[in-house]
Amino acid sequence: MSKTVTRKILIQIADPSGNKTAFVLSGARPEDYKGIARYILEQTDYGAEQVAFVKSTTAFDMSGMEFCGNAARAFALLSAKGMIDGKASEDSRTVLEVSMSGGRKPIVCGVDKESCHASASIPLPKRIKTLKHCEFKPAEGKTVLVMEGIVHLIADDVEYSEENFDQIRRAMQEQFDPSALGVMYLNTETLEMTPVVYVRDVDSTYIEGSCGSGSASAAYWLATHSAEEDGTYEYELKQPAGTIHASCTIDGGEPRALLIEGFVELSSPVFINVEYESGEDEIGAMSDTW
Repeated sequence: MSKTVTRKILIQIADPSGNKTAFVLSGARPEDYKGIARYILEQTDYGAEQVAFVKSTTAFDMSGMEFCGNAARAFALLSAKGMIDGKASEDSRTVLEVSMSGGRKPIVCGVDKESCHASASIPLPKRIKTLKHCEFKPAEGKTVLVMEGIVHLIADDVEYSEENFDQIRRAMQEQFDPSALGVMYLNTETLEMTPVVYVRDVDSTYIEGSCGSGSASAAYWLATHSAEEDGTYEYELKQPAGTIHASCTIDGGEPRALLIEGFVELSSPVFINVEYESGEDEIGAMSDTW
């Protein structure tokens, strides 16, 4: 049985290259992520595209338990600046290992506190597939990268429309059943990219300001389609609200590493009242931080 709960929570908006993320700094139970996230996403004043829940100075969850490279590098900057526990790192530049939902092991993030530049090493795809039966025929045969916590399709030289995205989404859900999926509409000549991401658990679709794991996927696709020798191939991927620098390192003829980096803007933390459906036993589980 559920009931409507109203709580005051502390959030902070981070803007990694236009991919605005609301970090919930107050504790929350995983079973309440969905309700809290939906409330925050509906508050257009914050302009958040996604919601993350801080668990410690080295770990966080996305609301749909997906993987998000942009959120990882934004979280690393929050941690390094002491905005989670009040203890900032001593050096301006630091390297952190960050654990997050959707990832099997921590990822390495590099942070420059002064310039607010942050990078994240993105795990290589677990599998490379192609999309098969799809109502939108131009998407058939396009590359699908099964990443940790999210699945991306590279729609190279395909123009976005709401209709073709819905058709691609349905085909991807039927064939891969991911908790989160993205379609990267990539212009291979200009390197302009429109990232559209769907998260199943919160039933949200956004044309994102930018997408970190999608940028890494695009760098992987570009490098493997054009690399003629070993080396690090770098790309400036221009997206609706910002640019992400993404690179793919080829060694021995095979992709070995993916990296995304760019500027992260941080707002001041703010208390807000959230209202959502929660189990009746939640009141007893509330921490003193609420």
